[in-house]
Amino acid sequence: MKYRERTLDQRRCDCCVCDSDRCPDRDGFWSTLVRQSTLTAAVLAICFCVAPALAVSPDTKPANQDADGESVAAEVVETDSGAGHSVAPEAGVDAREHSGGDVSGDDERIEEAMGSEGSARPEVSELSVPPSEFISYPDDRPEWLADAPTHMNGVDIWPVVSVPAESAEIARQSLDVMIQTTIQMYAEQTFADMPGSESIRLQPSQVEDLLIHKRYEGVVQRGDGDERFEAAVLLTFGNDARDLMRGQLESRLVGRRLVRMGGATTAGLLALAVGTGIFGLLSRRRQCKGSGPAACGGV
Repeated sequence: MKYRERTLDQRRCDCCVCDSDRCPDRDGFWSTLVRQSTLTAAVLAICFCVAPALAVSPDTKPANQDADGESVAAEVVETDSGAGHSVAPEAGVDAREHSGGDVSGDDERIEEAMGSEGSARPEVSELSVPPSEFISYPDDRPEWLADAPTHMNGVDIWPVVSVPAESAEIARQSLDVMIQTTIQMYAEQTFADMPGSESIRLQPSQVEDLLIHKRYEGVVQRGDGDERFEAAVLLTFGNDARDLMRGQLESRLVGRRLVRMGGATTAGLLALAVGTGIFGLLSRRRQCKGSGPAACGGV
């Protein structure tokens, strides 16, 4: 036969050597390779699926199962404080025996644990001496001292309080400065379209007659035990006070305009005088040139 006459290397059923279409093992090689690959993949899949299950010991049971494998629900124990605690029964103990057992012992253990936690917390104690920056006010201190500026029936109400001072006189002086500052702030907010509102200043008599509605002087206590004095007034900005400040601002505006006008007028007069003198001098020299040097007197 022709197949027997082929060499040994050519008779091997190998895809690289078998180059004849008449090779009897040409198709069988590939089918065998496919079957072996499929079998290997199936074995590996079975190993990966069974290995985790075999790793778990059959003797190991969850904490919420009894000896028969039945699940046991955790028991909630309520303490005296009203807080519920979940107590899981031990493995191998029947749920009915646990529920009917020594519940008082569990309560005692829970109370002991809570007591140990409470004893571990640091106790917060109040300061025996307040800080030196702390200010305590007397009980008869008026409430309007702590009010914010308000507007009522066309009147703006602004409370002004001095800083605590070492003496009543220093507190009054501090209050006077704060009153003028408050007036400037109010004028700047009310007459924002008028220049100079931030520098307005009223006389003490005007402040006393038109603005001050209430006055207070008292003593406060610092944290270190020292006494300090404070003074306060309640300012009311009505129509009369606003008209006074508006008139003062308008007078300042008119005065500035007059000053500017006076400066411009003075500059114009000086320019006119200088121009007239120069024009006269030029006219005289022209006349001298026409009549001769003898008529000008040597000019």
